[in-house]
Amino acid sequence: MNKRISSKFFNEINRYIKDRYIEQEILFNDASISSLPLEEKCLQINEDVKVCEVPDFLKRRRKISEYDLEQQLDKSFSEELLFIIEKRNLKASDVYRKANIDRKHFSKIKNNPDYRPSKITAIAFALAFELDLDETDDFIGKAGYKLTHSSRFDIIIEYCIENKIYDVLEVNDILYDFGENLIGC
Repeated sequence: MNKRISSKFFNEINRYIKDRYIEQEILFNDASISSLPLEEKCLQINEDVKVCEVPDFLKRRRKISEYDLEQQLDKSFSEELLFIIEKRNLKASDVYRKANIDRKHFSKIKNNPDYRPSKITAIAFALAFELDLDETDDFIGKAGYKLTHSSRFDIIIEYCIENKIYDVLEVNDILYDFGENLIGC
């Protein structure tokens, strides 16, 4: 592998990933909860222990009016992006350049309040705004995403944010050395 970052830095990030990475697959002695009815998902651990989960939406069976729904909705990703640009008195062109996003793509996001960007695009803007971890989770959450510990990519992004590495080109060098997808490419 052709490394773009120092081996000391690579090893530090590698340790960070290993400390946080969670394998996706968890086995429960061939028990499956996916075949149970939606109303109640149960998993028999042993003869004495049965774990059941009732989804929250089934606990709250009340009618929701159009007005109630509008009051509950957050800003869309596009609206939040433009709000942050305005709130911080930034130039849009500086933001999308710093995020390594082209003008046409930014225009598509800006002009369509319902546009849902890819997770990588959402993260690129979070880096451009130099958001902390909580702010990043809130921001990318507007597009329906979350940083998880079941993705090496996400852990590397978390590492970069915790260590205030916001330059997308520098982040891309790190992602490249770990064989992950690059931002804005």
